[in-house]
Amino acid sequence: MDNKHIFVATIDVGEVLPFSVSRSEDVAKDLEHQKAAREELERFVTVLKQKFGEGIWHMGMDVIDNKTYERFIFEHGGFFEVMVESPLAMNAHFVHRDRADRFCDALKNTLKEILGDSPMTDMFIQSIEVHEEDEHQMTYQKYDRMKEIRNS
Repeated sequence: MDNKHIFVATIDVGEVLPFSVSRSEDVAKDLEHQKAAREELERFVTVLKQKFGEGIWHMGMDVIDNKTYERFIFEHGGFFEVMVESPLAMNAHFVHRDRADRFCDALKNTLKEILGDSPMTDMFIQSIEVHEEDEHQMTYQKYDRMKEIRNS
C-alpha cells in the first residue's frame, strides 16, 4: 500500500486562539463559553476558506477520550481537524506538498488577521510548519503529555 502523509500541525500552548474551550465546574458557564467558541471557530474557518481559495466543509464533531474534534474536509482533497479543548491543537492532512504549503500560508495569514499583532501571536505563527515525517505528527500520547505538563 502506498502511504504518503504531509501535514500541518500546531498546538496553541499560549492559548491565544478565541475558539479554545476550557472546562469548569459551572455547566451553564461552560455552555455559554462553548457557544461563543463555536461562533469564533466558524468565523476562523470562513476567513481560512477565503485565504486558502477553496471550499472547506464541516464534516462533524466527535468526542473521543474527553477531547472534542471538529472536522473539516477540503474541496480538492485533504482534511482538517481541530481539538478545541485547551490547549487547542489543529492538524491538516494532505498527500501533496504544494497543497500543504499553500494551506500553511493560508493558516498563517488567517491567524494574523484573526489575532492581530503581538509577540505571542508572532511566536505562535512562526512555529507552524509543513511536516512529512511521522515523528512530528501530533499523536494522542503527545497531546496528553503536553496537557499534563500544562496542568501541572
